[in-house]
Amino acid sequence: ANVTVPTRYRGSDHGVKAIAEGKADLAGIGRSLTTAEKAQGLAAKSIGRAKIAIIVKENNPYTGSLTLKDFAKIYRGEVTDWSQLPNAKGAKGKIQVIDRPDTSDTRRAFANYQVFQNGQLKTGDNAQKLTEDSTQSVVDQLSNDAIGYAPADQIKNIPGIRAVTLHGTQPDNPKYPFSQPLAYAYKNQGGKISEGTKAFLGYVSDPAGQVVIKESIVADETA
Repeated sequence: ANVTVPTRYRGSDHGVKAIAEGKADLAGIGRSLTTAEKAQGLAAKSIGRAKIAIIVKENNPYTGSLTLKDFAKIYRGEVTDWSQLPNAKGAKGKIQVIDRPDTSDTRRAFANYQVFQNGQLKTGDNAQKLTEDSTQSVVDQLSNDAIGYAPADQIKNIPGIRAVTLHGTQPDNPKYPFSQPLAYAYKNQGGKISEGTKAFLGYVSDPAGQVVIKESIVADETA
């Protein structure tokens, strides 16, 4: 199958819309399809989940372990200084939250967790909202006292950045609590799928194919 990949990823919403309008055969998405999208004849092939790392600069003063509730309080502006956190060990300084756009799949994934449900996915006055949904944009805005979040695979090769420990774990641990779904959406009108789509879905379902695709995504994000 011949595959044409756009030079810039424009988000799940754009990709799903392109499929619905017949402008694309497949789209990589980082969220579940809505009921309305499924009603349009769209389906999705799951390829797993991606860990979402809570990130700070390497020299950030806080080196303790947070809980989901701790991070939610930071995100909402209920905790505004590093000294207010458990195991602060002398860390202090005003916390700035670097937040992704509302359309970000990584941001939307938080709504799947109880601490962010019932209208709790909102930031406080100490947050900076980005207009571009990219890990590099988050990294560029991180100061020594700031905190952000990014797909864990995308920060592995970025110097000067580290993941915050959550519940005593790091993102390479299966128990690290934050993650988002990964899938490929496609048109499945009347149960008919093109041969090219079938071939590609078979490729991305194979572990070797997933490795190649992940490496390509990381390379593009960190270029």
